[in-house]
Amino acid sequence: MNKESQKLRNGLFLFMSQIVKEEMVRRRKRVRRKKILFLDLDGTLLNDAKQITQGNREALRKALEAGHKVVIATGRAMASAVKQNLQLGLTEPGCYIIAYNGGMILDSHTGQIIFQKMLPGDLAFRIMQIAKAQRVHI
Repeated sequence: MNKESQKLRNGLFLFMSQIVKEEMVRRRKRVRRKKILFLDLDGTLLNDAKQITQGNREALRKALEAGHKVVIATGRAMASAVKQNLQLGLTEPGCYIIAYNGGMILDSHTGQIIFQKMLPGDLAFRIMQIAKAQRVHI
């Protein structure tokens, strides 16, 4: 192999090495990105028997181990959502519960309510009266 060919080969090798290094850095960055997963309970995380399947438990465990965060978002009351949340072990920093269709947000790790928006009592009472008169269950 002559000197020109050797220089070309070495240059090509360095060029390819740099491309491989850059691709590895890009892949590492992609893998390290943290994500947040929002999940409903009924019809999503829970099966028809209102149980959390082993497959869902395993998927959540893997997501948490990878450093991702999980948020339970439900129309249920907070007490019900907390019960399910505890069964799933979603009490790490960055995990939250959104309950009452967004009316309350709880930090699962600290147990602190970080957002709450309620109907005024007189309005809620009036709505209940109307619903009862119309035989609508709330």
